Amino acid sequence: MPKLIDRLIGKGKKKEGSNSSPLPGASRGQGVLAALPLDDTIPTFPVTTSAANVLTQKIGLFELSTNECEKNIDIVAVHGLQGDAYKTWEHDNGSLWLRDFLPADIPHARIMTFGYDSTVAFSKSVAKIEDKALELLNHLSAQRSPPAPGGLSRPIVFICHSLGGIVVKKALITAHERDSNLDFRDILVNTRGIAFLGVPHRGSDIAWWANFAAKLLRNASAGTSTNTALLSDLEKGSPTLANISTQFVDRARNMIIYTFYETEKLNKVMVVDKQSALIGPLPNESEFPVNANHRTICKIPSSTSHEYKTVGLWIAKLAKRVLDDYVLHEKTVAGSQAPSYYKVPNRRVRQFVGREDILQKIEKALSTGPGPRIAVLQGMGGQGKSQIALEYCHRKKDTIYSAIFWIDATTEDTVKGSFQAISEQIKKPTDALPDIQARVDFVLQTFHSWPAQWLLVLDNYDNPSDFPNVADFIPQSKLGAILVTSRHAVSDALVLGQSNHFITLHGLEESAAILLLSQRSQTTDFDAEDAKEIVERLGYHPLAITQAGAYIKRRELQLCDFMKVYKKQREAILTNTPPLSQYRRKLGNDEKETSLNVFTTWELSFQQLQSQASANNVEAKLLTLFAFFDNKDISEQLLAECRTYDEETSEIAKQLTWLNAFTNASGQWDTDSFADVLITLRDLSLLQGFAQEADGFYHSSLHPLIKDWIRLRTSKLIGQQNTYMAAWLLS
Repeated sequence: MPKLIDRLIGKGKKKEGSNSSPLPGASRGQGVLAALPLDDTIPTFPVTTSAANVLTQKIGLFELSTNECEKNIDIVAVHGLQGDAYKTWEHDNGSLWLRDFLPADIPHARIMTFGYDSTVAFSKSVAKIEDKALELLNHLSAQRSPPAPGGLSRPIVFICHSLGGIVVKKALITAHERDSNLDFRDILVNTRGIAFLGVPHRGSDIAWWANFAAKLLRNASAGTSTNTALLSDLEKGSPTLANISTQFVDRARNMIIYTFYETEKLNKVMVVDKQSALIGPLPNESEFPVNANHRTICKIPSSTSHEYKTVGLWIAKLAKRVLDDYVLHEKTVAGSQAPSYYKVPNRRVRQFVGREDILQKIEKALSTGPGPRIAVLQGMGGQGKSQIALEYCHRKKDTIYSAIFWIDATTEDTVKGSFQAISEQIKKPTDALPDIQARVDFVLQTFHSWPAQWLLVLDNYDNPSDFPNVADFIPQSKLGAILVTSRHAVSDALVLGQSNHFITLHGLEESAAILLLSQRSQTTDFDAEDAKEIVERLGYHPLAITQAGAYIKRRELQLCDFMKVYKKQREAILTNTPPLSQYRRKLGNDEKETSLNVFTTWELSFQQLQSQASANNVEAKLLTLFAFFDNKDISEQLLAECRTYDEETSEIAKQLTWLNAFTNASGQWDTDSFADVLITLRDLSLLQGFAQEADGFYHSSLHPLIKDWIRLRTSKLIGQQNTYMAAWLLS
């Protein structure tokens, strides 16, 4: 390591022809970056005694293909750190393969190269990756024609080297977050392929050394400015890289991705190893090892060289695949002769995280079997069912579905109201629809004969017992797809015999939960271990994590202090509704949607429980008692055995006389009656789960937040009684 440091600061022994030697005339500090094997122009970096003499980089988007063929696909090359719009792609013999060789294999491609300030030394810029991504979006938007109707326009393929790949990924994430910008949306929708060349998706150790050297340069050269922001983002373990990678995977599922990784070291350093170069796990990512180092992986000497056969021809093939798929898609859309509609609520979470496995299950369910294909997404309140449905709709916009509509399935009346709104959208001026039933029939018949694929979302089908005829509102069509969201497990009746079409939603994966907390809290001192403790305590529940993050942000708390605050202020936190929350729904007959918090969403389920409870309300009493046990394992045996105590000699036993509801005519404990109540609680998503184990008794689990909610909604007197009852049963 000391030798490497010596080499970085210019003390190492100079080797003839070595790229790591300081340039003649450079000061000791100015030779630092000339020694670093980061990207392509480092060996010839024009280090001089004055920043004013540094070669000005070409900034912007420049077209390289000059033939007269009509262009029907855009190929955009983006260089990396210390790179250049031209020099990055130029071989030492002067050939620039993007200009000199590639157009012959894809003559109808408009090939462009994007240049941006990626220098470290002698740079006054403090711009970070998000700034470069925005530059790319703005320059590319200016070069492209306005989007065609339906969002269709010329497809795009990106070729990225090193940092350029991170910039492109961030650009597509930004376009997704700002999809109200039609130009950005055009780029997002029409990006069909990406070639990554030596891109450090998981960071590079060399970035740390570059950062170290840049600081040396800053100290050694008075008046010299440096930009180390880009370097910090490229270090292994960088939270910026982790966030970009997580969010990009969500956007990359429908793209064709070719990943080229270096197999040779540069100056005895493997700048980007295979593990970091691969996005993975993505089924649409193809891997290509290249006999080159980090600098030469993007430089090709001739059209007959092995470098061109290894990289250039495959990129040409990528462009042809994208173009073929695109032409087929256009023909399909044109042949359907169906109008395009997209009518869903404008409350999609902009920074959607996780749930890729759920989205894939929805995709699979709605792509297989006879039509109309139905998928049911079931889970407790606040797990993000509606948000997942919104995200699925957003991703499918302008793709296979010509029409996507959202239906409020709370009651039969709300469904009819949604059908009335849909009829207004799709009817002709000459269509006579005198009443609501005529409008319902019109919608059903129209979608029955719709000439292209369509998707309907039936949201909040939470009370099947009050709305058992929901199937009457599902249009019959081989081209139809129905996505249902529900809290109630009985909704599985809609997909009987198709178990993979009934998708149960649990908490977020830990990594996604931590990312969500990071986004919502926006704390500057984010500690992963503290975050892990918080999301685990909140049961990985998306709405609860969102509320906790908003609470942390508003009160400027440190993560390490949150758990102490939560123990004292859990009611304030769980009833805290974040401003402009995307978690909203209509309550009762209200016309306007109400923002939900954890408490309000579970109160809806509790109200439903009370409306169908037995005469002595044993369902609510049992749920309340469960909240005063360890929520992970509550055994039926505790309750069954308490029946052996004499009620006359035990005051607490007298308070448990309601357990007689679980006895048969002979006064014996009836496991079947007890299981019936557990099923009711589970079906309403108030019980996390239960199972009959080897001891013959049912063992139940309660979500930790349900436990908190029940305790907080219970009066002080009832709470004390249940505490004593639980302690007595355990003793």
